[in-house]
Amino acid sequence: MRYRAFFESFRGLHDRSPQERLSPCSRYVIVSDLGLGDGRNHDRAAPRRDLVEAVLGAAYLPEGYTLVLNGDAENLRSFWSKDIAEAWRRIFALLDEFAAQGSLRRLLGERDLGLVRKARPRYRHIHGLRLLWREFELFVLHGHQACRFFAGRDYRDFVNSYIDKPRRIRDAEDLKDPRRLHNAELRLYRASRELGIATIFGHTGRTLFESRTRRDELRASMDSILAGEAGREGSDAGVLEALLRLQEEKNARFHGGSRDMAPSLATGEEGSLAPCLFNAGRAVRRSGLNLIEIEGGALRQIRWTDDRRPHRSLAARSLRVETLEGCGVRRHVLREVELDSLRQRLGLPARPTTETETPH
Repeated sequence: MRYRAFFESFRGLHDRSPQERLSPCSRYVIVSDLGLGDGRNHDRAAPRRDLVEAVLGAAYLPEGYTLVLNGDAENLRSFWSKDIAEAWRRIFALLDEFAAQGSLRRLLGERDLGLVRKARPRYRHIHGLRLLWREFELFVLHGHQACRFFAGRDYRDFVNSYIDKPRRIRDAEDLKDPRRLHNAELRLYRASRELGIATIFGHTGRTLFESRTRRDELRASMDSILAGEAGREGSDAGVLEALLRLQEEKNARFHGGSRDMAPSLATGEEGSLAPCLFNAGRAVRRSGLNLIEIEGGALRQIRWTDDRRPHRSLAARSLRVETLEGCGVRRHVLREVELDSLRQRLGLPARPTTETETPH
């Protein structure tokens, strides 16, 4: 696929997406790939039902957060809509409360795209959302638009044709191939840099923060240790380099060809990464509930866990850990960046506003 064809489609989707202006008081929580099913054995979200209900109902709804469901909230590829609604009545009741407060943004992914064919959908749906912080812009979209099946065409035209004649969306092979997921991320990275924005997406299931993978962070940490040890008298840099190789081998064996260990987005020409991509990974995993918060002019990667099992390693690498009283769940702040700092590091100029903005 030619990159320019994707970029024109991406820019068209970006330009047509609604805008909302952030203030220091704004609170947003972004959840990607929730994947609700029928509540039975093949429903990946079912084992974390209590955790999802506690977090949305006790942590975010009463605190005035705007909930952004960033695509694939329902897995309509594998389950009927009526079965999902029946199995997750409490969650949909919470969504109704968010919607009643004007605090629900429902974005569509490839697995819940069938909602566009409903004559009277339960919630208004959109395909992208632009969040403006002073001169800086965050663009939220699911991310399937960067895969091969979507990227070579105007996305608006595709959705219109899908309403008239639904078709099988052939993205299953992309979701299983780390190289194709990496290519989708690379397209989003290049397009975000070209438009001068930061992008929050889902779909690939791979955690990215400031465009960096877990492998990038590991290498950066070890490089920092090596640099510090190299300047010390009597330090053994050879031993540390061997430890680095062993650590990478261990990770490669453990993850195999998984998406978390796919290639870095950095290229040999650029050397360093522009911090313009953010992805909390699939929302519901065995380790807990993953999401992104925007609050107080900062963007945070969050993981919620329950008290049924210890999370010592997670707590050790968290910036801070908080307990939600009365619910038995913990909030781990894994990574955090100030939006002003992010804008400065991206070197973005002031962006003129040409459309009506919605303050929030």
